[in-house]
Amino acid sequence: LHNDRLNPFIRGHYMLNLALRGDTKGAEEEYARCRAAFGDLYWHNVVIMNIRLGSGKVLTKDDVVISDPIYEAVKKHFDSPEKAIAALRQLYSDADNLNFHNISNIASLAAYFGDPEFALAALERTGGSNIYIFLPVNGKVRQLPSFKQYVKKTG
Repeated sequence: LHNDRLNPFIRGHYMLNLALRGDTKGAEEEYARCRAAFGDLYWHNVVIMNIRLGSGKVLTKDDVVISDPIYEAVKKHFDSPEKAIAALRQLYSDADNLNFHNISNIASLAAYFGDPEFALAALERTGGSNIYIFLPVNGKVRQLPSFKQYVKKTG
């Protein structure tokens, strides 16, 4: 960060690092600085949403700062975890239109809505080690017995 303060990608990773250290407040402050410096960037919105999903607070559709097909599909179901999971499963079944980031977001949302098994299956599908597994939203995912197998497989 000190070497390239004007690189928005590095600033997004800095937010992630703050969250991984448990500094949600610092991540929120960095997000505010990023919005002031760079405007409304998708990468920063994805990072802060993944952080907020693990904050322990109950979120509403008004808390969603991302406008993409995955978040739009669940936005209307934040008050119904079952419907949100069903919408995520529908999106997850469309393998042709998903990339690493889409699947990672599906995993975080599945964990938030209470389906850690689905979240882990999605993380496994990303094809390797995924830093999102260590975000607070995935705490219950890391408690699954199958998590050990995921770690052994991905390194």
